[in-house]
Amino acid sequence: MISTKLESSISRNLKNNYTDFKFINQTSYYKIYQAKSQLTQEIHTIRILDPSCNLVEEDFNQAVTLFLQEILHLCQLPGGREAIIPELFEFQGDKIYFISKPYYPLDYELSNLKNVQYDISKLLKDLSSEMRYLLKKKNFNDLSADPQNVFRFEGTNSFFIGDWAKYLSPNSMSTSILSRPSLMSQPDTSEDTSNCVYSLGKLALRVGGLEHQDLEDLAAISNVKLYNASLDSLLNTLNFGADIKALLRNMLNKDPDQRLTLNGLLQEPGNDELKRAKTFNEKTGYDVYRSQNLIERSQSFVMNLSSPDQGKLFFGSLSLLRG
Repeated sequence: MISTKLESSISRNLKNNYTDFKFINQTSYYKIYQAKSQLTQEIHTIRILDPSCNLVEEDFNQAVTLFLQEILHLCQLPGGREAIIPELFEFQGDKIYFISKPYYPLDYELSNLKNVQYDISKLLKDLSSEMRYLLKKKNFNDLSADPQNVFRFEGTNSFFIGDWAKYLSPNSMSTSILSRPSLMSQPDTSEDTSNCVYSLGKLALRVGGLEHQDLEDLAAISNVKLYNASLDSLLNTLNFGADIKALLRNMLNKDPDQRLTLNGLLQEPGNDELKRAKTFNEKTGYDVYRSQNLIERSQSFVMNLSSPDQGKLFFGSLSLLRG
């Protein structure tokens, strides 16, 4: 049985193919549900563009562009391509339906699942790579790793950042994503990247077992010695190895100037993103590694519609007419 509220959001095709719909999460511009496939009896995740959100109402083109860019980026992540179910993708009016194997925001897992074990090294590796991509390629502001916007594919240790619209500044709402000034040459010691690293360190503590209030109390300590003592005390309560604890101390340094930089985090042993970073030319913005795969040009995908019923899709050098 589908609730009256959900009834208006779900397409006829999905109603015919799925049962047991359940609301999972509301982001700033799309909703996430899970449902059971009648064909395979598997649980799938359904992501639906929310036509009532501010971004869709103010700039439909930009909302759809960002929604599809997130999907294209998800396809290029490890395990992402295998998770997508393209034959059930739909675009109807002002709604887009994207179906995949299950993934959940970490705050949902922490609140609803018991005895979830996280690979902290993998979490730091995946999310530092995600942050580098979003900062360098998308020029997002105030990027952070929060349990609400960090997702994990069910049964895996693959993590990614979602809800990209959350990082659009108010001034960019009426400006094309691709026309904003590039931050390619922005120093890694900037406040933005320092805050990114700090938020990632906090997330590691949260999924490691600390409560949200513990992290708020820690951040509120202004005295450096008291802060460091409190941080050490919290770390000692967690079942982390010595290397991870040392890394988190550097990531959570009270002084932003002394804090581990994002590039420094990417160069930690075992982080393969270092190999990608070495192929990136900061001056030209040319990334040899990413240029090898067309799907990794997702940041160049633009949706340009005069209305939800007609327009063009631009993907790299391709133009697909619709309507």
